[in-house]
Amino acid sequence: VEETPVRSDHLDLVDRKSVLWEQICRLLHVPDPENLGVGRDVRQAWEYNTLRPVFAWKLCRKHADALYNTTKQMVLTDIEPFRHSNITASTKLDDVAKRLVQNTLDRGINEKVLLHGTK
Repeated sequence: VEETPVRSDHLDLVDRKSVLWEQICRLLHVPDPENLGVGRDVRQAWEYNTLRPVFAWKLCRKHADALYNTTKQMVLTDIEPFRHSNITASTKLDDVAKRLVQNTLDRGINEKVLLHGTK
């Protein structure tokens, strides 16, 4: 009997009817659409007023997750002397990010979801 190999690193297509898809759409909501197509990296300006995902994949990396969790533990050890200072960072996406990652962000290390290419 041949066993199916366990995939440690793979991509899963996000179903458009899933909660995750809905959360991705919320994350891409643009409250100030007049700023779309504006910025230092714009080569050719197009007029548009919304962002709409077409496809999304969930990256599943078993070993990278283990390494990330180990690194988080190291950060917790490093910041232990400052734990009672109540220093936190806020972003415009904190509320959406909470739903996107289903409240799994580690508040102990001030873990955040950030978008690449934004200020």
